[in-house]
Amino acid sequence: MTDLLVTNAPTVSVFLVTGSGIPVFGSGGGFDLAASDNAAFKSAFANGGTLSSIQAQIPTFTGPNYYTVVPSFKNPRYAEWNLEVQQAFGDKTVATLGYVGNHGSNLAVQQNGLNAYCKVCPFGTLPSAAPDPRFGRIRELTNQGISNYNGMTATLNRRLTKGLQGSINYTWSHALDDISNAGFDQYSFNTAGEAFLYQVDPKNLRRYNYGNADYDFRQNLSASYIYEMPSMFKGNRLLNSVVGGWVTSGVIYKRSGQPYSVVDTGLTSHTTGNNSANIVMPFFLGGSIPSCKVDITCLNSAQFSENPPALDNFGAFGNTTRNQFRGPGYFDMDMTIKKNFRITESGLTVSMGANAYNVLNHPRFANPDNNLADGSAFGHIQSTVTPASSPYGNFQGSAVSGRVLQLELEVKF
Repeated sequence: MTDLLVTNAPTVSVFLVTGSGIPVFGSGGGFDLAASDNAAFKSAFANGGTLSSIQAQIPTFTGPNYYTVVPSFKNPRYAEWNLEVQQAFGDKTVATLGYVGNHGSNLAVQQNGLNAYCKVCPFGTLPSAAPDPRFGRIRELTNQGISNYNGMTATLNRRLTKGLQGSINYTWSHALDDISNAGFDQYSFNTAGEAFLYQVDPKNLRRYNYGNADYDFRQNLSASYIYEMPSMFKGNRLLNSVVGGWVTSGVIYKRSGQPYSVVDTGLTSHTTGNNSANIVMPFFLGGSIPSCKVDITCLNSAQFSENPPALDNFGAFGNTTRNQFRGPGYFDMDMTIKKNFRITESGLTVSMGANAYNVLNHPRFANPDNNLADGSAFGHIQSTVTPASSPYGNFQGSAVSGRVLQLELEVKF
């Protein structure tokens, strides 16, 4: 937040250069135009100039971008509630059923279109000219966001018994918000519009933004286990050393698909001074959306249109809220198997084994191409996703989605 405030003019001036056919470098390029705008702005600011006096010298001049925070910015508030019941089965097994809910208010939201206007009118409720022509894009940080979560979790835990222990968890939940992570920390970067960072309609936050959270995974199943082969032959140390000492463990994880929105970058040129992060959504004409799989088209472009239907209750930004479509599910299974060799009676033990990440070599597919402007690529899955954990650590971006095997040698004393 502070960094963004520091970049305001006149300390730092950020200019948005728009137009077709403008090269990035060279004479008349984007950097050249921005530098000219900056020089003219600094000169006018120091000498009492105005927008009109600058545009008299540079007709294409547009004012700098600006960032602001509402005068009374509040801390987020959360109300949480839960209920849990447990039932024991003997002294080794416990079943738990829990409900958790929470509601967040005063959440941060970045409004990126305070100075937005439409080039192709009517476009929503935007004016036909910039409200303040002295500036380009004006972004304001507010705390009008809300969130809601409700979830049911069933858990079965078994304590160590005859070498076996484990747990299994199933959760059904629904998470909704206006902007996940307040738009400061994007949840996903796989496809365009998969995570909205800003308010879609500058005049109405709830109309398009309030919907499934970026991480609204409705169903989650996870399980873990560990089994150590007990000594089976009393008095026979040789057989026990061969059969005993084997340990296997693993985790299983399965969840439903990640939500995403259908966007159309071909429509972003209809507005100026608004968010340019591909958040303009085409109109969904209805019909069933097939289950998202790699060998079939997940989305049908004929079910979407850039032109609003005759009966439109939303506005020109689309007729669906964000994150109304679902990608493919996710499945992962990791496994470890090793053998413990007891070297001395005092406790010196050597373990040899292997860890297998994604042991079944099961592909985990990303959401399909969700940009209507991409033509034939629209609706097709084009990439896989990597797991959160791997031999290289958690969230390390190892870019490995297939099976990974790791040998292990461990000495305990």
